[in-house]
Amino acid sequence: ERKNSSSLDVFLLYEGGLPAFTEGCKEKPKLIVHFGMAALQKGLLIDANEIFKQATEQICNSPSPPGYYHEVLYAINAQIIIELKEGNTDGAVREMNRRLDI
Repeated sequence: ERKNSSSLDVFLLYEGGLPAFTEGCKEKPKLIVHFGMAALQKGLLIDANEIFKQATEQICNSPSPPGYYHEVLYAINAQIIIELKEGNTDGAVREMNRRLDI
């Protein structure tokens, strides 16, 4: 659940404007990871997890490994923690396996 209207405004920007802003950006997944970290810092676990999923899927589907490896690991680690906090052990194990694949 979103905590306040300023957080809601930020996520409306993400959902509506950020994808258009990042179009053509070759480090778009890196930007998305940083946005997910910001959501996590705000305590928006569900939003952060969805953002991380989008970023890690783009990164894992990439033909070559990204130059921002640490950000990818942070995103996956955060997903594991969020999944465990939400009681989704299967989701956490899935993310652990993804982390091992990278």
